[in-house]
Amino acid sequence: MNDSMALLSIHRLQVFGANLVSGELTWGFPSPTAFLGFAHALERRLRGKFDLRFEGVGIVCHKAEAQTSEDRFGGHQLRLTRNPLDKDGTLPSLVEVGRLHMRISLVIEVLGDYGDCHQFEQEVADILPTMRIAGGSVFPSRSNRDFEVRIESISDIESERREYFRKNRYRLLPGFALCGREDVLSDHIRLLRERYPGSDATALDALLDLSRRNYFSPASDDPDEPVKSVLRRDYPGWLVPIAIGYQAISPLYRAAEVMNSRDAEYPLQFVESVYSIAEWKSPHRLDGYGDFMWRRSSENEVYRCVSARAMATKENK
Repeated sequence: MNDSMALLSIHRLQVFGANLVSGELTWGFPSPTAFLGFAHALERRLRGKFDLRFEGVGIVCHKAEAQTSEDRFGGHQLRLTRNPLDKDGTLPSLVEVGRLHMRISLVIEVLGDYGDCHQFEQEVADILPTMRIAGGSVFPSRSNRDFEVRIESISDIESERREYFRKNRYRLLPGFALCGREDVLSDHIRLLRERYPGSDATALDALLDLSRRNYFSPASDDPDEPVKSVLRRDYPGWLVPIAIGYQAISPLYRAAEVMNSRDAEYPLQFVESVYSIAEWKSPHRLDGYGDFMWRRSSENEVYRCVSARAMATKENK
């Protein structure tokens, strides 16, 4: 296999009915695991014709319409579908699944030989409408005007890669790229421990503190002056909590060892969601594809998505 690097860009992909809820605590946009899973499924569909593999996936959202309604208390209520009645006239069990309509662009790292560019792009364009992303249906293309597929080889030299991104990043506008910010979560743990001595703040405390609006009342020398609450922002940018993967909470059981498992052909392991902090950032404020590229990571029975920039920083240490 020729391990030359290329970038597969899928621009303006319209997805209907994607899963709005990711993990048990967060909602609003699919987890990066959904997009890495989509890239893996696309790779398997292409593997019979092309000798290649997909690595990282960059995610840019141009438009997102959450299928929710606002209640009288200012909260959000999911718009659920009404399932048909059973034969005995009773309502079937309903698992609440929030839905999202979105327009996205994906940038996928390709390693290997993809042959003729035009043939490969046409093959991908034909496969996309038959696939799902985060449980949502891909809107079919009409004369290739609804979404665009393009693959281009890129240099191994970092400076040339940055120059390539600088020339092509405006194709991702208007929109926001989902960037991993594990560094903010680590910094906020230390900040909470300094702000509240003896509190022994944990990663969950930092995640919850970053996920809400925090107000404080600044001290005033004038006792007659009315107290005004001020919004406290410890970090700039549009920070959001996201589910980034899973952590094992049980041993790995053999196939068919656990009763009533969904599939008796494969081993089974119970897991729980892993959360982190991400930032929505405009592509024109980024320096390279590594700033918003997500890759797989599995160590110590933790299976998660990690930003390419964080992985590179860890390898250099």
